Amino acid sequence: MERSSNFTFLYRIGLLDTQRKVDLEAKGVSVEYILDRLLAGTGVSYRVLENNLVILMESDDKALRQIMQGVTVTGTVSAESGETLPGVNVVEKGAGNGTVTNADGKFTIRVMNADAVLTFSFVGYATQEIVVGNRQTLSVTMAEDARQLEEV
Repeated sequence: MERSSNFTFLYRIGLLDTQRKVDLEAKGVSVEYILDRLLAGTGVSYRVLENNLVILMESDDKALRQIMQGVTVTGTVSAESGETLPGVNVVEKGAGNGTVTNADGKFTIRVMNADAVLTFSFVGYATQEIVVGNRQTLSVTMAEDARQLEEV
């Protein structure tokens, strides 16, 4: 399927029966349609992610399923004065994924789960770490860091 589509597939070796033959008319249908039929009754499920990446996993792999589902967190970052801060780095601690606030101080990030810790950093302000918890929207107020301002 990779050769005839724009999708990349990730799966554990041995997960799929590569000798299994399936006849399927697949012209003009979605990749989801094809995967639903190909994987029916196999104990294998899938998740289509951004950039046409498809993850195949055992249907009962709860840990992987939780990671793949993730949590989308949105929010706004402001200074103590109330003005929004564009360009603040927002990074999921230990995961390596991150984003930057837009011109209105807003951000959207997909984290692994509710236990994720987001680190907010910006020159001249004290770095903050916030546990996502059960929140999907965050309002972050950053305090000026006099030491950083003196160093700049």
